[in-house]
Amino acid sequence: LKMRAGGIGESSKWKKQKRSPRPLRHMVQSPSDPSNPSTLSNNLSGVALIPYGLPCLRELFRFLISLTNPHDRHNTDAMIHMGLQLLTVALESSYIVNYQSLLVLVKDELCRHLFQMYLKKVMDIITSESTKMPYEMKEMGLEALVQLWRIPSFVTELYINYDCDFYCSNLFEDLTKLLSKKVNGSPFMNNDAGFALAYAVIMLNTDQHNHNVRKQNIPMTVEQFKKNLKGVNGSKDFDQDMLEDMYNAIKSEEIVMPDEQTGLVKENYVWSVLLHRGATPEGIFLHLPPGSYDYDLFTMTWGPTIAALSYVFDKSLDENIIQKAITGFRYMSLQLLDSKVMKQGLTNDLPKIHISTVGC
Repeated sequence: LKMRAGGIGESSKWKKQKRSPRPLRHMVQSPSDPSNPSTLSNNLSGVALIPYGLPCLRELFRFLISLTNPHDRHNTDAMIHMGLQLLTVALESSYIVNYQSLLVLVKDELCRHLFQMYLKKVMDIITSESTKMPYEMKEMGLEALVQLWRIPSFVTELYINYDCDFYCSNLFEDLTKLLSKKVNGSPFMNNDAGFALAYAVIMLNTDQHNHNVRKQNIPMTVEQFKKNLKGVNGSKDFDQDMLEDMYNAIKSEEIVMPDEQTGLVKENYVWSVLLHRGATPEGIFLHLPPGSYDYDLFTMTWGPTIAALSYVFDKSLDENIIQKAITGFRYMSLQLLDSKVMKQGLTNDLPKIHISTVGC
């Protein structure tokens, strides 16, 4: 009767209130988004409770990057592989360029881990002397470097930004020597020769730069340095020009290896210096059109390339490898004939390559 007359019983009031509970006293709607009832703020602290905000994403992103650290002994190969896969998904499914906190992690930690991991792994594979390292694995490592060489302007930019920079190593020259390495144990005839030369270098560094030694003796001359190494390279002499270059380099700049600049401490220091330089005008990466500085690059590469091909052709007994060497000779010949370098007066310094003499 009460309901028909428009009234509501006490039990009905209670049921309606139970179905539509009021907000708790200490939780109110966030002023940042009043239209969203799920966004709440703590009335006591005044901090918005956002469960999936940017700080959460940054921490997750940082964790995934930490899985790719090759120097962390807890990161197994499987964990690093998983971290790379998850990072690939994250980068492909999001646009982080507008979020500086995420971009900093990519520029610093992620780039550092990728550089160290990729280059270290490739170099270890290529230079490995272990019989357990399959030939196919070394070939894959070389192919990985060759893929970099095929990027337009990569070689030129590598040469300009590193080899021509006073503070950087000759990265292009070193990689070129690595790719053409065979240029047979040279310059050492045996392991003892390497140890003897290393010991001589240490003694020379001490003789030239230790103040206590310099007070008592006259510094060693280049002829004395050569004489100390006479006949120690498998009863033969080292290359005299190489010894002279080593002497002059050590004399002009001391070899310094402090304990605090070894291992991870050294890597952290070098990386921080690189980041610091990257934030200055010196850190600007120069982009050049393809074909720039061909003359300079070709004068550095044609010698080691011909030497490596000649060694492979002379020593190999595998027909497939011999054919690859012949293909390399043919390609070099075509490049020499059709290169701008030929027009710049380099022909007199180049070796005569007769394709007919190698069975083409």
